[in-house]
Amino acid sequence: MAVVVAILSIVNLFNANSRIRYTWIQGLAKSRMWEKEDRQEPIFLNYKERNEKMIQSVQELPLILATNTSDITFSNDELRTRSATCQGWLNHNEGTAQYTILGNNNCNQSNVYKVTFNANVTSAETGQIEIGLKENGTPVVGASANSVVATANEYNNISFTKEIRLCPRENVTLTIGSVSAVSGVTPAVETVAPTIKNANLIIEKVRF
Repeated sequence: MAVVVAILSIVNLFNANSRIRYTWIQGLAKSRMWEKEDRQEPIFLNYKERNEKMIQSVQELPLILATNTSDITFSNDELRTRSATCQGWLNHNEGTAQYTILGNNNCNQSNVYKVTFNANVTSAETGQIEIGLKENGTPVVGASANSVVATANEYNNISFTKEIRLCPRENVTLTIGSVSAVSGVTPAVETVAPTIKNANLIIEKVRF
């Protein structure tokens, strides 16, 4: 009888330890989960986790464009996924205006790209400014924003977002720059050469 009681005591102790161990594991798992939820991941990692392809460039300091058709150069690439390089789908060198979508020699595989731009703009003279997306130097319809400079050197904020479909057998060059005339206005209204600062550009390959 004593032997049976001893065995039952050992079994009960084992079960109790198992419950304690299980409860401890549950608590540890929850704490790990809470830690993961509370932790703020860098946006670069989030893009990587979602398998998105993007580049974000900025031109923080004021940049005076030479003419009303000049393009904006972006001094820094702040964020960039690994595929957004010359070995992937896009090439850009810091300090330049050109973003080259690399050709794939197969127009059956068209891709959609989302372009988001915002900046503060002004001019040394009064007039109108129009900034837009250009594809191989040609303004893209519906991808621009304009601002009226009522007082010289007074800044206004502009922004636009545009999705474009490309099926590049050959390389396609995208730029952001000044447009010579205000879009959708007849008769044409010529723009003035702008000054740009705090410019932010994001190009995403959103469907592929």
